[in-house]
Amino acid sequence: MPSLSPLHAVFFSVIVWHTGMNSVHVSAGTALTVQNVRLVEDVRFTDVLPSNENYYIKSLENVSITMCALQCVTHLPHCAAILYNGGEGTCRPLKTHLNENLVDNKSVKKGWKLFINDKACDDQWIPFNGHCYLFHETKAKMEDAETQCAQQNAYVVEIETSEENTWILENFVQLYYNSDQCYLECWSWIGLSDRQKEGVFTWIHQNSNVTWNNWYPGEPNNAHSIQDCAIMMPPFGDWYDHECLDCLVYTCEKSM
Repeated sequence: MPSLSPLHAVFFSVIVWHTGMNSVHVSAGTALTVQNVRLVEDVRFTDVLPSNENYYIKSLENVSITMCALQCVTHLPHCAAILYNGGEGTCRPLKTHLNENLVDNKSVKKGWKLFINDKACDDQWIPFNGHCYLFHETKAKMEDAETQCAQQNAYVVEIETSEENTWILENFVQLYYNSDQCYLECWSWIGLSDRQKEGVFTWIHQNSNVTWNNWYPGEPNNAHSIQDCAIMMPPFGDWYDHECLDCLVYTCEKSM
């Protein structure tokens, strides 16, 4: 039997999954298989780059696509995709998949191709920095959102960095933003509460203190003495405390 390269290139047809409000179709392209992990070319994002450089894990110069793919699969546990420029030999492993909200469509960057690990997360879930996320458009009370996430072996999103906050905002929350009518429609639960001790907000799933926050100035304020949960609001991803019984959209999170 002939020896096999650690990377094989094959032609791939179409895959479909859901993100936020719409189904996403990945058009035909090349699939790279590295140690049983498939990286599928997403031709929608040929010749474009992310608008936010924080989504890169690192940048490698003068490498082959084989080495680029191997780096992602074997050395970078949070790698969800790679951008590769064959003309330059430049490799940029990514923490997430790309979508229309995350790329700079105004600037054409010739030679770049995107390959995604379409099995980094379960179907319909989107990877970011070692975790998987699923946005729920069906509004729910906070307690019901917690239950729904738990049934999927997940929890209501717990945001630990500015980078994660921005990614949640750009991927999910801003999809519903309408500056003329934003009341409730574009507010989204985050997994933060002071139900255990008034005035002390902790992450519900981890039962841990908040080490980074994005409270709007003056928040949390416990208006009317009934605001024990927390929400994110566009357009800047600020946090507010809020009554837990309102029905809002939400995002579930779990480890990759």
